[in-house]
Amino acid sequence: MIRSVDFISRLKAETLPARNDLAVISITEPEADPAALALHEDVILRLVFHDVDPGGETDTRWTLFDPSHAEQVLCFVRRLRADPHDIDLMIHCRAGISRSAALALFVAADTGCDLSTKALCGIGQQAHPDHP
Repeated sequence: MIRSVDFISRLKAETLPARNDLAVISITEPEADPAALALHEDVILRLVFHDVDPGGETDTRWTLFDPSHAEQVLCFVRRLRADPHDIDLMIHCRAGISRSAALALFVAADTGCDLSTKALCGIGQQAHPDHP
């Protein structure tokens, strides 16, 4: 069962300690090496696509998020939800801002689990002094 979902940068993801109650969706670009994560591969979903909006162009140099990626995410999330143990889901991309945030919002909406709001603080704006 997924108890929470959060999103972070690749750099932070690669420093996460191994935990029995953590699963990761790892998003990288096609030209990048896979993230070095200290987790068993059975709790990692690795996706490869660029962080671009082609704006209707048919430019083939970009690997875009497509229906097969969506199906992989749905299957992974279903598997985690079916597990009787509580698990936190961390989603990372290079910067931890757009691709990972979009998937985290989707997973939180789909599962009803908590989305950490701390990750949303300061993106595109100054963090409020009362909320570091």
